[in-house]
Amino acid sequence: MSIIISGDFNFRVGSLDDRVPSDYLSGTKLYLQFMQENGFILVNGRFPGDAKRDYTFFNANGASTVDLIWVNYQAATKVQSLVVDEETYDSDHFPCNLWVKSRAVIPNMTNGTTKIK
Repeated sequence: MSIIISGDFNFRVGSLDDRVPSDYLSGTKLYLQFMQENGFILVNGRFPGDAKRDYTFFNANGASTVDLIWVNYQAATKVQSLVVDEETYDSDHFPCNLWVKSRAVIPNMTNGTTKIK
């Protein structure tokens, strides 16, 4: 089963390289350990479209990557790209678009038909 977990995690992972640094806050460290122990990998900065790990949050204090997307191995094989929009749409967070391969039936909202993607 493919699993994707994403959201505003309110912590930064910096140059995380699949191991948990000892200087992280306890809650962050616990979360990162959970993800590692359960076979999840961080998509941000690792897939086409976001190789430089674009910032996902910006305010007067600066910018950071706190909107994170995690996938298990099964989902990682389907990830095509991650693109962080440059427009914030009246938010201090930039939308993150994860493109995945899928065979799901997606309804066409304009004419009521369906198609396989």
